[in-house]
Amino acid sequence: MGTDHPLHGYLGENGFSDRDFAFFREHLTEPDILGINYYLHMTTTEFLPDGERRSIWGGTEGIEELIRAFHSRYDKPIFWTETSVTGTVEDRLRWLEDSLGLVTRLRSEGLPLVGYTWWPLFSLLDWAYREGEEPAEEYLWHMGMYDLEPDGKGNFRRIETPVVRAFRAATERTSKL
Repeated sequence: MGTDHPLHGYLGENGFSDRDFAFFREHLTEPDILGINYYLHMTTTEFLPDGERRSIWGGTEGIEELIRAFHSRYDKPIFWTETSVTGTVEDRLRWLEDSLGLVTRLRSEGLPLVGYTWWPLFSLLDWAYREGEEPAEEYLWHMGMYDLEPDGKGNFRRIETPVVRAFRAATERTSKL
């Protein structure tokens, strides 16, 4: 990494020494696999000046475009490291089916899509909770395979949704390929 690299100034300002720069110049590495996170409800949202949100892409078109572009540019296998969608169980089931359908199709075309992770496993407690003043349940995003529901005692119960069974069935089908 030379002084013309876009991160050189930032790294130097944040503790990278001349010795650190020299080490990484001498030990160049490339990733074996590229990971892409893609959440239909976040990655594909445009925030407008008036505070409104608008979906940019619908369905799997956006992630397919990204996967193909990353693979074409870097010629590396792709791992879809995180995906899910916030919403009803039916929304999550539809996204699971659509996204895994894309994985199957891309693999059948020979594209090296080597992994897929549904994240999070449980409802997500939004980062805003750290500084918020509302009870934790006000910050839940139901986007996991299991929903979290308050138990009235300050804890949450894990509720298995049909997404668990659908994911398990898809995994079993895939492992037989």
